Amino acid sequence: MTIKPGRITLAIAFALALISCGGGSGGSSTTPPPPPPPPPPPVEVPPPYTLSPATVTASWVAGYPVNVSLTAKQTVPFVGIAYLKLVPDADVIDPKITTTQQSDGSISVQIKTSATAKPGVYTGNITFNVCNDPNCNAQLAGAPFKLPYSVEVLAPEGGVQAYNQSPLAALAGAPDWGTFQANAQHNGYVPVTLNPSAFTARWKLNAPAIGGTQIVLSTIATGAGRLYVTNGTSFGPSDPSITAYSEADGAKLWSYSFQDLTYPSTNPPAYANGRVFASAGSQQSTAMFGFDAATGTRLFKTQMSSQWEHYLAPTVFNENVYTDGGTYGGLYSFSAATGAQNYFFRLDQYDGWTPAFDNQNMYTYMAGRLRVQEPLTGTVQATIADPLYTWNGYNVGGAPVVGSGGIVYAGNLSNPENGIVAFDTINNSVRWSAKGIFPGNPAYADGYLFAANNTTKQLEVRRESDGGIEWSWAAPASDPTFDSDVLLTKNLVFVSTTTTTYAIDRTTHAKVWSYQAAGKLALSANGILYIKGPSKIVAINLK
Repeated sequence: MTIKPGRITLAIAFALALISCGGGSGGSSTTPPPPPPPPPPPVEVPPPYTLSPATVTASWVAGYPVNVSLTAKQTVPFVGIAYLKLVPDADVIDPKITTTQQSDGSISVQIKTSATAKPGVYTGNITFNVCNDPNCNAQLAGAPFKLPYSVEVLAPEGGVQAYNQSPLAALAGAPDWGTFQANAQHNGYVPVTLNPSAFTARWKLNAPAIGGTQIVLSTIATGAGRLYVTNGTSFGPSDPSITAYSEADGAKLWSYSFQDLTYPSTNPPAYANGRVFASAGSQQSTAMFGFDAATGTRLFKTQMSSQWEHYLAPTVFNENVYTDGGTYGGLYSFSAATGAQNYFFRLDQYDGWTPAFDNQNMYTYMAGRLRVQEPLTGTVQATIADPLYTWNGYNVGGAPVVGSGGIVYAGNLSNPENGIVAFDTINNSVRWSAKGIFPGNPAYADGYLFAANNTTKQLEVRRESDGGIEWSWAAPASDPTFDSDVLLTKNLVFVSTTTTTYAIDRTTHAKVWSYQAAGKLALSANGILYIKGPSKIVAINLK
């Protein structure tokens, strides 16, 4: 290359000028020029679309892929046609997608998971290319961008994933979780103090699948180092049975099948004094079963009557087993020792309930009425009407909660818009009531009722005296819908939303722990918290 002389002369003159500007005489040093300023940081261009949810989550049985729905909204408005193309970083997401323009300007994006992915847990990123043309020769500003995913491919036979399986030891003060909401009072209360910093995941159990659909598991009962669940509690693919699993590692210890019943179906189990109880069957094949909790040996089978109802777990009280039942509705009482029927008492034809007890009375709630009954005969001693009741089918969806001083809480929880009523069973009146959308049974202790309310999106703590709210905790705005009963200890409140289980400190009213699994909750005598989703159980060490 030819360099022009004029440029050389200018450069030399500029250098000489710098040398002569030092000042002073003889050997003076020059001051170096300041360094050039750093180049400005590159301007980040936002992606052309914002996707929700912000993470792709899914679980499916190997060989049975599922669709995942996303919504894409323009981050910066633009005019024209854009072409979305996916590039997953692993063979768990199918790169082919379906998009549909919505009336609000957003785009519905349907992603399909892989039919060939092997069982396991996968995390990674999906690269979204947003192109100006079908061949993607050019992309819009801000593209490509990435969307994270976290998915699980389930083995058809089910299985257990191990985490921190420290030695089991009894948690001082914690009883067995024997029935629906812990005990015969159904108060969901375990009188222990817990340290959230000690909580760790122990294991996770996935139920087996039939034809690509996982079996639905019942609520949990615990006792003697085991947890007990039934399968086949709802319509659809099932293996009607009762199964005991080890609390230590989730291993199956024994199972009893109800397939020989004419109409096999099951209801949730209860545990007491080394025995497990569950009703199973429909129509003329319905029976109450008793099992040895250690071996699964069937101890008795006593005939019942029913139609096609589904019940909550039976309640065991004073060596007797009580359950919903009857062709046209009612209450059964059986001997827990022999299975012999004590009596059947005719009630309204509703299902999805179980009775509650204090030291003197039995309480049932259905059809907008709380009944005070004599436990040994079922005789109704008083009836109190629910002022908030509106009919919404023949399923109650909960059980009475026994408070103190004759107060019993109940409501028609199967109705999406429902309420909780504090019934005064001494004066046969209503002390207070609260409207809301309560998705599950509240918990009770120390003169306070703890209830999750989807109307206010808050866990509400109400005074027993007047129903006023003492304090509350708001669910996160990104996860606002409660979806569980409430579990209570001396210092913590546990509750699940649709995605996550939270622990709230009863003193500071702040969240102190969370775990991304949701469902029905139980706490065993060994200090294990169970989070039971429809077909999955997560065990959490609490000490």
